Amino acid sequence: MKQSLLILCLSLGAQLLLGQTTLIPDANFEQRLIDLGIDPGVLDGMVPTASINSVTDLWVPNSFITDITGIEDFSSLELLDITGNGITSLDLTGNPLLRELYAETNPISNLDLSVNSALEIARLGFMQLTELDVSACSALNELRINNNQLATLDLSNNALITSLWCSSNQLCRLDLSDQLGLENLICNNNLLTNIDVMNGNNALLTTFNALNNDSGLCIQVDDEVAATAGTGAYGSWQKDGSASYSESCSIGPEINVLGNGLTIVSGDITPDVWDDTDYGTVAFGSFADRTFTIQNTGDADLTLTGSPLVQIGNSVDFTLIAPPDAFIVAGGFTEFTVRYEPSMAGTINIANISINSIDCDESIYMFDLRGESSSTLGVENSTLEDQLKVFPVPSNGPVNIKYEGSEPVTAILLSDISGKIISINYESVNNRQFTIDLRHLKGIYFLTIKTRHSQILRKLVII
Repeated sequence: MKQSLLILCLSLGAQLLLGQTTLIPDANFEQRLIDLGIDPGVLDGMVPTASINSVTDLWVPNSFITDITGIEDFSSLELLDITGNGITSLDLTGNPLLRELYAETNPISNLDLSVNSALEIARLGFMQLTELDVSACSALNELRINNNQLATLDLSNNALITSLWCSSNQLCRLDLSDQLGLENLICNNNLLTNIDVMNGNNALLTTFNALNNDSGLCIQVDDEVAATAGTGAYGSWQKDGSASYSESCSIGPEINVLGNGLTIVSGDITPDVWDDTDYGTVAFGSFADRTFTIQNTGDADLTLTGSPLVQIGNSVDFTLIAPPDAFIVAGGFTEFTVRYEPSMAGTINIANISINSIDCDESIYMFDLRGESSSTLGVENSTLEDQLKVFPVPSNGPVNIKYEGSEPVTAILLSDISGKIISINYESVNNRQFTIDLRHLKGIYFLTIKTRHSQILRKLVII
């Protein structure tokens, strides 16, 4: 009996597995799968998942595909060619085994390669990339990212690269000193001021093109004399006449921002208490200050160019109370302090920090700050809490306030859940008892009662 039940369960499981389908909303994509014999059915917007999850190579170039949805279920995929389509979004998180990716000439602006550690070849030219993170792709050997909009390129985790095509971007620095097997470098038509190819193996680098870059371009090499003379492997290298070779190029000014002694990476939108970008919970009616450090880790002077020097956006609860110096010598630093003072209780506030400078590849250094306000006042205001009664709650409109403190009430404010102040009228008896008519409102509101030295916030529910 048990054996029969087991056989029945296995049979049902197999049928369920075979019955699973993957949506293929793009008719051109599905038609190519039918043409390749991968989709055994008719054009119906889906394909059996069992027909695609073992496919290792998929070639669908120049097929008028605009939506590649369904590729995530090709879980065994090792090679993908989607060159020359109209694809705008590409999700490769379901393809961890991918070794070769050919995606040139697609209007893709963002690409997540965080799970593609096996990737060896990535051809991503003629796309619309403004940033690219290949730090997880430690096996990467060939990278083509020409004709994009990249301003930075970090290859510090990609020591195996032998060929790099990055022409026609907006790069100003390029460090390839860790790529010991570099053979081909095409980086013309950028804004490069510094290229570091001093890796001890320049003899391998036989294809080199750095034409049409910054007029002051310095190329750091193994042998300055041989490179300048154009002998050996350097004989085939191409650069502008104003560019120079050196064994010790200046990197220029380089900005770095620290919080609590830890580097805050530019572009960080995940505030953390460890680097002081998350202020934690601050009692309503009080404030917290955090001081940040701007370093110049480069070998030339750094100038901050913003107005103000540190710009704060998205939240009025964060203010710059101590600005940095505008000029930072090479190896020097300056500091600035940002205060978080919540304007409402029980809220979470996110601010955007921007620091403009003459650093060529991080001209705008950005990160987020976060603060949360508690629903009660700080300890210094606790006496007001005991001396104040607001009733009834909830209310159908009339709200009564009874105050027994020694300081006179200076203001009574009402705000909605977004923080917008709402105009109200109230009646007072000896500045001790107040009546507010809120019958024209419904919902959740916040009442702030202020004295000279204290204030308290109460939540109101108007029904």
